[in-house]
Amino acid sequence: MVSPQRQLPLELLLAISTERTDDVRTLRAWSSVSSQFRDPCQQLLFRSITLELGEDNEPIYCRLRDIILSNSRIGSYVETLSLLLYDDREVAPSFAELVDLLPEIRKLTLDDGYGSSEGTWDQFSDSITEPILYLMSRPQLQSLCIGFVDIPLDLLSVLPQLKHLELTTNWGFRRELHFVSSSHPPPNRGYLETLSVRDTQECNLILRALHNPSSALSISRLTKFEGSICSDGEVPWFIRILDLASETLTSLSITLQIGE
Repeated sequence: MVSPQRQLPLELLLAISTERTDDVRTLRAWSSVSSQFRDPCQQLLFRSITLELGEDNEPIYCRLRDIILSNSRIGSYVETLSLLLYDDREVAPSFAELVDLLPEIRKLTLDDGYGSSEGTWDQFSDSITEPILYLMSRPQLQSLCIGFVDIPLDLLSVLPQLKHLELTTNWGFRRELHFVSSSHPPPNRGYLETLSVRDTQECNLILRALHNPSSALSISRLTKFEGSICSDGEVPWFIRILDLASETLTSLSITLQIGE
């Protein structure tokens, strides 16, 4: 009589797999040859994905969409989505279909694929902006990282679920703000916990966008702040943030680049 195969606990399998997080080849091999390791390895393989947005990448979207459709759990494994925007102002409809299959996105990163300031929001078509706005509006999204993409800063004021905001360049958020006049706070106000911003102008705009009665997202309960100061004139903007979050701030990192 053949004894039944003993199964290791999922927690142990996941712990073993985590030791090989950076070894994609090994994780792929384990997920293919062992039914026990398949789920924990797939969780790590699909936890973070990067997509280049462009018309030429439709086969990639379709392939990933088909993989997820064959196993719906894979879509729920994706927690971090990084999008690289190029000169293409259109994207295949399969991109929006793919976004619908990723219900657990916790962190969204937007950047220009060339690493420059070419990503102007107005120049992108609805096929690109609408899926991105849909991702940003989801209640699961807690972290937003923005690079060389001139996304409207006004959007932040309607994202009460956001907890972490990072601006990785000093080129973003160059638009004027257009607020809806209101003297009453929104019914569901959220509070940003961590903020990382390098540019004083962006710091000023974030203050204007989030420190006002009509904003659904507030910075008054920040616990962590990272910034940089390049001139004496920039100091007051950072002091304002520190004053607003003086009772909750536990971590502060400011890089001083003031010349003589």
